[in-house]
Amino acid sequence: IRLPGEIDHAYILLNGKQAVDALAACGRRGVKVASILAGGFADAGEAGATLQQELVRIVRETGIRLVGPNSIGTVSSDPPMALTANAAFAVDKLRTGSWGLVSQSGSLIGALLSRADARGIGFSRLISVGNEVDLAVGEIADLLVDDPKTKAILLFMETLRDGERLARAARRAHAAGKPGIAYKLGRSEIGQELAKSHTGAIAGSDATFDAFCRRHGIARVSMFESLIDVPALLIDRPAAKGKRVAVATTTGGGEAGSGAGSGAAAAAGATPFAGYVSDPCDGRTNGTAGMLDSLPYRNDAATIFRRLARSLPTRRGVLGVATCDKGLPAMMMALAGLRDLPTVLVPGGVTLPPEN
Repeated sequence: IRLPGEIDHAYILLNGKQAVDALAACGRRGVKVASILAGGFADAGEAGATLQQELVRIVRETGIRLVGPNSIGTVSSDPPMALTANAAFAVDKLRTGSWGLVSQSGSLIGALLSRADARGIGFSRLISVGNEVDLAVGEIADLLVDDPKTKAILLFMETLRDGERLARAARRAHAAGKPGIAYKLGRSEIGQELAKSHTGAIAGSDATFDAFCRRHGIARVSMFESLIDVPALLIDRPAAKGKRVAVATTTGGGEAGSGAGSGAAAAAGATPFAGYVSDPCDGRTNGTAGMLDSLPYRNDAATIFRRLARSLPTRRGVLGVATCDKGLPAMMMALAGLRDLPTVLVPGGVTLPPEN
């Protein structure tokens, strides 16, 4: 490599044995970090796994740090830097933000980026770790804890390879007031097989990963788009403890679907439920210890939602709200003044996609 001075990062766009040789050349040259775009290593059977072991050997012998293989690259919005060949980043200017994303899937970074951009949300850093020969989710998440441009750490997981390092990162993130939010593929047997064929990941027990997240304070979400729904509920807010979740619905059926509140509770670390009100326009209450009996809320949904939010011990928790579609405008107006309270608004009639 005939370039003057030190080289901080090399992005290798070669395949197979050529990529291995290029990494070895970078290691001899003293390049600090390299990324490999190509797949065809542990994700491609026994022959690919043998090639990947060559990458492991080079990393150990030369000390170069490796992102990938099977990585679409590393992107920063501030300062702007895009080491990637992915078409999702072919824009004049990348929207800046304060959320860092570490993903074991490369293509889904682009999907999340486009969904977030449509909502006016940007990211601080986006890192695709691929097969994680060297640098893995845990170590990069740990680096993001110390990044002043990052306020929340989002994880797209297919498997858990460096649990000890990720646990350390989660503890440090909690101490720094930076929420960690994770979405994991491979809940079903089919999903686990797809994860293995994608990056060579062995997904492992979903229950084990769930327990890991609970133990180390990582908010696990069950839907892909929740990775961009949940951070705003958790950033710059103290951890919630105890029964600090209130659920209000404008329909009796909303009680049965109070997963809005329980999901928000899990994300905030709180325990459902402090209380709930069902069908306030019909004048029925449940589970609120008689506190609402004296409220003049019949046919006045706005009054009951505001009073519930301000009276129940939810000041450090989450208010989960489900409503029928026709009541959505009134509900939004009722909640408009609750800026200091994390609020989840779930319109009725929404069909959720099946889980992988």
